[in-house]
Amino acid sequence: MRSLLLVLTNCTPGKEEEFNTWYQEVHLKEVLEVPGFVGASRYELTDTQMSEDERPYRFLAIYEVEGDVDTAFEKLKATSGSMDMSPTLIDSFTSHYAPIGERREA
Repeated sequence: MRSLLLVLTNCTPGKEEEFNTWYQEVHLKEVLEVPGFVGASRYELTDTQMSEDERPYRFLAIYEVEGDVDTAFEKLKATSGSMDMSPTLIDSFTSHYAPIGERREA
């Protein structure tokens, strides 16, 4: 089974287009070059929410990790210093989730 690395981010206000272009065209490619990282998708927070709670992050990236997660994360950490990071990235929060059951569909 694949595990998921969720990365919540914010960018410099007014720089959303530059941020999204960098993330889609540069950053996702760099992360997916790291062994163990096999898929990625991105999302933007919408106005339609289940509660009125404040949402501190606007963007979400979901990375799929296959195989030994510890090895994949070590390789990501080792290469992160050489990645082309955008100055428009101002804040992020990262969480790793391991599967606890099979994926189900309707």
